[in-house]
Amino acid sequence: MNLNKKLSEWVSADLITTKQKEQLQAYENSRQKNTALKAMLFLASVCLGLGVISIIAYNWQQISNAVKLTSYFVLLFAIVGVNIWALHKQKEQLFNTTLFINALWCLAGIGLIAQIYHLSSPNLEALLFWCLITLPLLPLASYKWLPFIWFPTFVLSLYNVLMSKPDFANFIEQMSVSYPGVLRTSEILLLAAILILTENKLKPINAAIRWWTYAFVALYVALTDIGGDYIYTSSAANNIYTFVFWIIIAFITFIVCFFNNQKRHKYWAIILSLFTGFMFIGSILPENQTLREIWSAVFSLSILCVLANYALKNNQNRLYKFLIAIIALRFFMIYAQVFGSMLTTGTGLIITSILLFAVAYVWNKRQRFFNKRG
Repeated sequence: MNLNKKLSEWVSADLITTKQKEQLQAYENSRQKNTALKAMLFLASVCLGLGVISIIAYNWQQISNAVKLTSYFVLLFAIVGVNIWALHKQKEQLFNTTLFINALWCLAGIGLIAQIYHLSSPNLEALLFWCLITLPLLPLASYKWLPFIWFPTFVLSLYNVLMSKPDFANFIEQMSVSYPGVLRTSEILLLAAILILTENKLKPINAAIRWWTYAFVALYVALTDIGGDYIYTSSAANNIYTFVFWIIIAFITFIVCFFNNQKRHKYWAIILSLFTGFMFIGSILPENQTLREIWSAVFSLSILCVLANYALKNNQNRLYKFLIAIIALRFFMIYAQVFGSMLTTGTGLIITSILLFAVAYVWNKRQRFFNKRG
């Protein structure tokens, strides 16, 4: 149901006045226009950067190194100058646009200097260096464009650089084998801790981290559901040290969930608790494919149901419908795994649908009965 239809229904039900309806419509229209403008500015910034790079690349061989460097730094200082002027004049959109262009231009400069002086790195060290030099720009951003790109770039480049170190790579491999699931759960908890620390502060950074955190959790849940052995294995002997690690993880989860509850983020706290519990039990399950498939299905459905409940309670109808569709798809996969053939799968789904229709009918009758009594 769109907003205008909702507002009309509220006016008909005497919940709001016609004047309030017009005010709400004007507010929502201005917000949508502002969002569209931000999107256009973002695309314009990217197009400008790519356009300049394309023109330079076309004439690259004919340009001397001195001219390349001079032109680059002249443009860099010009962008910084406009950025400072926009900040002084409190022109928020221009400031955030030039701030984003400035960050991208720094990345282009790293590539330019590396090309001129024939510098190279086998890993993503150049991207990590870009993240470090653009770090001071993050607190200045009031739009989430830069944090949205910066955060995953930093995580991936740092992980890539660390994994190139033999000692670190061996440590991660040993931890993954000896204490299955601990590392993945620790990563989720670290992201949750960062969310808490940035809550109500640095809102663009927090919004970007929040989006990527949910994406990160969804990725792990999907991987667990499709191939659980990649996420947790029980190849290692279950010794006292394994349980000590999990007790520590459980304690940290409790602390993070406690502070999330303080901030009324109960759904995120529930997801963290589910993730920790399922990962722990998954790490001690015997090597039985059927058992792991059942555990993966229960794991993913639990997370999806919590998210669907969150969407329903917060009136996020599109997200709710999407999650319900995913849950339905997961049920189909369960039937396919259990019954094998399409005939028995279809029969099982039809029987289930009849049961669900019956439950819905009884539920509807019950609601009407209590509404009449009320």
